[in-house]
Parts: sequence; C-alpha cells; structure tokens
Amino acid sequence: MRKIYHSNHVVLPESVEEAYICIENGKIVDVSKTKICSDQVYDVQDDIIFPGIIDIHNHGYYGWSAKTIIPEEVEGLS
Repeated sequence: MRKIYHSNHVVLPESVEEAYICIENGKIVDVSKTKICSDQVYDVQDDIIFPGIIDIHNHGYYGWSAKTIIPEEVEGLS
C-alpha cells in the first residue's frame, strides 16, 4: 500500500521545507520537494513532519517500561 503525505514543514537534513513523503508497505521510500503523483495525498498543511522519527519520548505502556530495555519487548511496541 502506498501513501503520500504533504506538509509545508518537513524536517530534512539541511533545512525545513515543503515536501512530499512517499510510504510503501510501512517504509519511507522517497522524500521529495516536488509533487509526487498519487491517487491520494494526505495534506497535513502546517503540521511538522520528521521523516523517520516515530516517538522521541516514551515512558512505556501496556506494562512495558522504558527503564529496562529488552529488544524483544521494544520490537513489540510497533
């Protein structure tokens, strides 16, 4: 499944730009400053997008604690 997201504020390595992010099968496959053709573009307008950053602050949930990091448990959070 392919999804395209557009924002006026996409954080890129060199700057914050208007850009389009293409996601296929749950992975970012392209970030472009030019429009990517797609049947459906999710326009989040002025929301800030950090491609690749999922959750930069987590204390845990469903019994999982960030105090002890066990790889198998962290994988289960996705």
